[in-house]
Amino acid sequence: SQKHAMSSSFFLFAALIITLCVVDGKPVQNVTIPRCQGDIQPFQDWKSSAKLSPFIEVFGGVPKLGTRVHACHNGDALLVQFQSQAREINSPLKGCNDPLYKFDAVEVFLASVNPRNPDSIAQRYLEVEISPSGALFVSRIHNPKGDCPGFTGVTVDCAASGIHYEAKEDLKNGKWWAFAKVPLSLISSASDVDVKNPTSLLANFYRIETPNDSSKPKEYSCWNPTYKICFHRPRYFGLLDLA
Repeated sequence: SQKHAMSSSFFLFAALIITLCVVDGKPVQNVTIPRCQGDIQPFQDWKSSAKLSPFIEVFGGVPKLGTRVHACHNGDALLVQFQSQAREINSPLKGCNDPLYKFDAVEVFLASVNPRNPDSIAQRYLEVEISPSGALFVSRIHNPKGDCPGFTGVTVDCAASGIHYEAKEDLKNGKWWAFAKVPLSLISSASDVDVKNPTSLLANFYRIETPNDSSKPKEYSCWNPTYKICFHRPRYFGLLDLA
């Protein structure tokens, strides 16, 4: 099982508590997510949000292009905003549940903590992806092996998901944003956990950077590294404590 409280170190950063636990000898970040204050609008400075630490390259190095996530919750939904450095955009897909992961995209995987087994690794979770062109991909994942290959997914109609999402490109200033407001009830349903409004989530945040020149390698980065070009490794999900 995954013990999120074990070997913890505590830091106070921007009035937020960030903790580290150890999984397979590697650090995994956990964070307290505050309640949203005021009218939260996409692509603005969220003063009341948690500002997660910068993304790390999937094997633990420093990515060429940085990414940060801000997050807060309103009791019914988790609000997430990605800000990504960019030199170019490769985002040709625009349809609901198109395979956005083949091009530029940011992703978040979310599971409700099971109150009956709070230290368990998530086997069922929600996958949400957003592209710079403003497309959405939503899938309910079943991953009994906790790795690639071995997981399956069932896509969710974007409109029926209840997720509010937007994206904005700003190559003049070398960045793009993605925003998602994800209902907590959808996360619990995808996790097969009978808790409508969970107070704790398991999560990881990711980015895929795909050069327009196909001869150049992709860059994979995450909040918590997965140590493999496979984001579907839920033992590296961090704990989001919804304050």
